[in-house]
Amino acid sequence: QMKKDKKYFLERLSCGISRMKRNKSIEQLRGPKSLILQKRTSTTTTVSVTYDEMIPGSPDEDDLFSIEL
Repeated sequence: QMKKDKKYFLERLSCGISRMKRNKSIEQLRGPKSLILQKRTSTTTTVSVTYDEMIPGSPDEDDLFSIEL
């Protein structure tokens, strides 16, 4: 099962993968995947959302810096 998980992550991750060895040296297993390859296999869409749209409720300019006592 662990070998299947390792293979899955090696295939799916878009970033580069390095491994630290026992002698504290770093071995690069794979560099970052190319953007062209990612665009072909990716079916997700990117949606731009403003910060105000992420926060629930409707912000009022007067309430941004008010203090209730």
